[in-house]
Amino acid sequence: MHNKLDPKSPNATENRIAHFGGSFNPVHDGHIALARRLVDDFGFERVVFCPNSRHYPKSGLAPEEDRLAMLEAAVADDPRLVVSAYELGRDDWTRTVETLRHLQKTLTTELGEVHLFSIRGDDWLHKMKKWKALDELGQLCTFLLVSRTGLELPELAESDDRVGKVMEHCVVMDAAGIPAISSTAIRHAILARAEGGLPVPAGVEEIIKNRGLYGAVPPGEDWLTVCRPGYSGRQGRKRDAQRNEVYGPGNWRTAFRWGERTILYSEALILYEDAYFQHFMSDPGELEWLLDTACEVYDNSDSNVLSGTDYTVQEATSTHLQDIAIRRCLVRKGLEFRGDHLVEIRGKSSEGYRLNPGQIPFHRPDLIVQPEPKSWWNPGSVEAFWQANKVLQVKEKSFGPDLTLHVHLLISGTDDSSLVQTEEARPVSLPTFVWKGGTDFRLALSNHLADLGLAGVETEPTFSNPIVREGTVHVLLAGTGSSTSLPDAYQFLPAKRVVSSRLPKLQKELLKRHRA
Repeated sequence: MHNKLDPKSPNATENRIAHFGGSFNPVHDGHIALARRLVDDFGFERVVFCPNSRHYPKSGLAPEEDRLAMLEAAVADDPRLVVSAYELGRDDWTRTVETLRHLQKTLTTELGEVHLFSIRGDDWLHKMKKWKALDELGQLCTFLLVSRTGLELPELAESDDRVGKVMEHCVVMDAAGIPAISSTAIRHAILARAEGGLPVPAGVEEIIKNRGLYGAVPPGEDWLTVCRPGYSGRQGRKRDAQRNEVYGPGNWRTAFRWGERTILYSEALILYEDAYFQHFMSDPGELEWLLDTACEVYDNSDSNVLSGTDYTVQEATSTHLQDIAIRRCLVRKGLEFRGDHLVEIRGKSSEGYRLNPGQIPFHRPDLIVQPEPKSWWNPGSVEAFWQANKVLQVKEKSFGPDLTLHVHLLISGTDDSSLVQTEEARPVSLPTFVWKGGTDFRLALSNHLADLGLAGVETEPTFSNPIVREGTVHVLLAGTGSSTSLPDAYQFLPAKRVVSSRLPKLQKELLKRHRA
């Protein structure tokens, strides 16, 4: 048999105190609902939350100070719920018996007679029956089992003497009305950038976001995709230096579009290399030619061989990836070069040009972002993927809380969208205005356009925030009548041409405007 937890008798003189231990990683609405049920329905004077230390044998724990801060925020509006930092800041993790001794001593001194309960889920029964200090723990407290798993406790106690011994020190409370929430599921939702609020108390989600816990992005640290920068060629390092000057080192990065996702540079390298691997798998004759001919491959300098299979070793004046990808493919297949000379894979006149990334077909052409930019490479090639899917991302904080907007017009007509340009082929920039972060961007933009005499122009409904492109905001405007509100000197350039041939020049112009 087992005892159910009953409400406190009106004549009882003892103070009911609940010890609530755990990692609280993070604390959630289920924890707080359980504590409030104890004080509201069962007459507990206090529920004491005792978070485990960083040494507790559990992976993925947020720092002690952060879990403590979240707990304090969670209980801030109810004086009956308190937090104890007794187990924190130690060189080892604290055993339950030690914490209960501490609570028993301090609470008795403060309140007088206390009846201490220690909260456990009924899934703890099989752990508790192995505790060596069970008898001492039973003298310090009563274990309060929260029944959620559907265990048949009477039958279990009768069939297992050790469980029966544990049950002598327990009372049971059903979990009715207490939401079944998993801290693990919350952490996964944060990592997945799930929409909607988290099932955590007021103030806890703000701490998670502001401190970047569990993979959350702190305000201002989110990455904004600002443009498809296109092919850099020999200007790559110069552009990197310019972006360091504009945004600050570490505040921008190269990423890649992959379907509906944006993936990191390192992930895109895997796809780049996989295309070569698939090419060699589908054309074994090509692979045999390479193995028989080359003792090594290089892209732009014979020093490229020093990179081996490490993409991060870039010793030459421009980035080389294709030679590294080829070496890695051979390693993956357990093969080695057996030829007698170095083979170049860059120049058109070289014998290895057939292995240039502009010649190798990309194995997932359906996921190359359209329209593809056009240059020296073949459509649908590895290089086409690399240049078409590449995006520049900038940390939100780089623009500050008040972002000065250089508004350029993108008109949504009946056919393709168009970029408004002057006859000199320069982007049309309306007078700037300041958008304060956190305010209604569309309303601010509408008011701005009205001030410019463009009151009939409406922003696309899906745009709730500006799209930042290298310090300039492009705004999509709806309605074919938009062009009638603009001066005659403006012309419309089809979006496909902008992406394929004009984009690099536009980016330079926008970068100059931002720096000015």
